Amino acid sequence: MMWFLKGLFENSKVLNFAEAGADPDFFEAEAFALLGYLTAVGLNGNIPSATGAHKGRILGKIIPGKNFTELIDAMKHNHGLNLK
Repeated sequence: MMWFLKGLFENSKVLNFAEAGADPDFFEAEAFALLGYLTAVGLNGNIPSATGAHKGRILGKIIPGKNFTELIDAMKHNHGLNLK
């Protein structure tokens, strides 16, 4: 895959996750954390031009649990988020 990308983008520097400073062992966890964050703040988690979707969509759903209100308040306070 890397040789293909390097050939496709020969005028650019193509790095793997480790070379870019990201731990490849945590890539999946980081991706799911990003998708969860985008869902929590009401932003689309897909790119229609890359996925073939007709339009952007919020991916996933936040299901309230016993501590839902406390979690939302903490996110607002700690990150200054404007949550819906």
